[in-house]
Amino acid sequence: MKYIITLYMSLLLTNLAYCAVVQNGYVTSAKYLSLDQQKRQSYLAGYLGGTFVSPMYGADEDRIKSLKSCISKKDIEHLDKIISTYISNNPKTYAEGFHIVAFRVLNKVCLLQ
Repeated sequence: MKYIITLYMSLLLTNLAYCAVVQNGYVTSAKYLSLDQQKRQSYLAGYLGGTFVSPMYGADEDRIKSLKSCISKKDIEHLDKIISTYISNNPKTYAEGFHIVAFRVLNKVCLLQ
């Protein structure tokens, strides 16, 4: 039992160390850029995980499958670089929610393939 509690606390503390603070329900693109690489990639992985389960909440399943098929060929570092570069090159996106910008960028990337 002591081992289980120690393991649980270790996992909890590890996760807390990598949390991104989310206020008002989303992170702006500017805030995303201000995170270090590990936190950006963790946030992006969470965003993608949410996107992939969105058909459970009524999103178009075929569209999500197509997006998942496209981006599954890229690792998280590559996806982060694509999105971060786009945001850096488009300061008008800084005030937008990251989720909106990421969706737009990933769809553009997948349409070009």
